[in-house]
Amino acid sequence: MSAQAAAEDATLTAARMLGEHGIEAYWDHDYVAANDSLEKAFRLFATPTLGLWSARARVSLGRLVEAAERYRDAHHPRQPRRRHPTRTATRRP
Repeated sequence: MSAQAAAEDATLTAARMLGEHGIEAYWDHDYVAANDSLEKAFRLFATPTLGLWSARARVSLGRLVEAAERYRDAHHPRQPRRRHPTRTATRRP
């Protein structure tokens, strides 16, 4: 495994752990902790699912403008999807 792949895996693992913590905090009605964890997770790995949960936490905190922005970001994530490591890109003439 290359150093870059290891770093990507570590980032993905951290985002997953933060996301899980944030969702648990959300269900426990600890919206401040949920917002904090989900914000960090979304910044590490912007996926629609993390964006949706982050927006929900912001709505619960009454941060409606920020929530609307996050819903928009979740719908159009800025981060490209990871490619499968066995796939190769081919160029067409």
